[in-house]
Amino acid sequence: MFSRLNKLDMNKKSQNFLDVISRSELPNIVKDLAEIPIDSKIPDKLLKEIPILRTILGIFSVGKSIKEFLFTKKLSIFLTELYKTKQKTRVS
Repeated sequence: MFSRLNKLDMNKKSQNFLDVISRSELPNIVKDLAEIPIDSKIPDKLLKEIPILRTILGIFSVGKSIKEFLFTKKLSIFLTELYKTKQKTRVS
């Protein structure tokens, strides 16, 4: 029983730690640090000012948001039609 409580406590602490990290500035710092090697390979100073990694991640984020929106819309239509259908029809 003691080891089970320790595992539960550790899981809770791990989750709290992950929550703190995700809400902190750490992800932004990591993105900024990842830009350094990319910028070092670009000869043009103007292009170095464009946050390439942030732009790519932003595009993926928008794509994910659109996908989630479309899924939610489809689910809403399905549930609306299900609600309109009589229960007897649903079962058979």
